[in-house]
Amino acid sequence: MDFKKALADLSKALPDEQQQAIAAQLDALGQALEPYAGLDPQAARDAIAAQATRVASDQQTQAIAAERDTFRQQLADTQTEALNAKKEVQAVRGLVAAGVRPEYEELLLPRVLNGLEVNDDGAIAVPEGMWDSLKTSYPAMFHADDAAGTGTTTGETSTTAPAAVPVTNGIISGADPGAVLAGGVSVQ
Repeated sequence: MDFKKALADLSKALPDEQQQAIAAQLDALGQALEPYAGLDPQAARDAIAAQATRVASDQQTQAIAAERDTFRQQLADTQTEALNAKKEVQAVRGLVAAGVRPEYEELLLPRVLNGLEVNDDGAIAVPEGMWDSLKTSYPAMFHADDAAGTGTTTGETSTTAPAAVPVTNGIISGADPGAVLAGGVSVQ
């Protein structure tokens, strides 16, 4: 459909007195329609419909991209949590193997976790000499390596002499079993 031709036909169809009255308006309208000359109206409608579909498609693409980003963040968080759990297991195993006293495990755990290293392949590595360093720095927090101790922790001294307990017909009576094990009882 040619707009200029349609305007010319409209102008010719008007009576002469009306034609002259609106001639300027028709000329202005003709100039305004100049950029659209040769435009196929159906193709224009199809392009407008395609644009509306594209806007909806772009919104869907943005929603999918946002969901993808959320999943990536969840994956990164889960991987971090898994690595931290793996480090904690390694730290607890190392502390137990080093002979930590159970009451000091939670106290030493953060220090050990900070000392562990993660290799490029994701394996947990214990720096060389870490356990010996901890034992040297905190000897009271670990069991003695030779197990030849008196059962007291470092810094404690026994100030009492072993109590004498009588034996009657091979039976010891009146002795506290803990005192016997700690060496605080002598049998007569």
